[in-house]
Amino acid sequence: MNKIILVEGKDDKAFIESMLDTVDVKVDEIEVNTEMGGLSYEGLSNALAVAKNKISKYGVTKIGVVIDLDDSSHEERLAFLNECINNVFGVSIDADTNHIDFAYEDLTITLSCHFINYENVGEIEGYLMKIASSNANYSNCLSEWRKCIGDGKISDKEFRKLWVHYYVRWDISNDDERKHGSKYCSLEYALKNKKEHWDFNSDALSTLKEYLASFKV
Repeated sequence: MNKIILVEGKDDKAFIESMLDTVDVKVDEIEVNTEMGGLSYEGLSNALAVAKNKISKYGVTKIGVVIDLDDSSHEERLAFLNECINNVFGVSIDADTNHIDFAYEDLTITLSCHFINYENVGEIEGYLMKIASSNANYSNCLSEWRKCIGDGKISDKEFRKLWVHYYVRWDISNDDERKHGSKYCSLEYALKNKKEHWDFNSDALSTLKEYLASFKV
């Protein structure tokens, strides 16, 4: 495989791989890499260094970085990313195009980025709550529970993660699956094996799809 997308963790990997199917990019033609192990300067720099080593070994010519925007601005997140990229490759991604082409070991390398952000929610839970397509009786009840315990006790970020957890475990899993919850009730498993419960054709995903489609070429 001569294309790599670096992501923060296994749930992000499952989400991106499910998205690749919708833009006609075969999963076996691209490596979605979790070497980062969570978003940090050290983790991202290490993941970029691993990708760099694969250029000469596997002829990698496209490297993408898909990370959460979180509460940062686009400019702040790009500055953080470019600090890591410059440390490893000695180049920086262009702020206008979100990519850079550069020469390395007789190859032209395209290094690009996409920051997860939907309606000012800079994490995949923002997408997942929007594209959850099955009955969400259990997870929707959490809004009333949140009101009951009082304002400010549960942050928006915590609530979104909890909502997705309940959707996966209680709304789209059966009793037998819940008995073996560590295997069948994880987000990773639900994204890979229960795609009928997610609307991957949602317009909410259009910007991310456009980015991933660039890996077809």
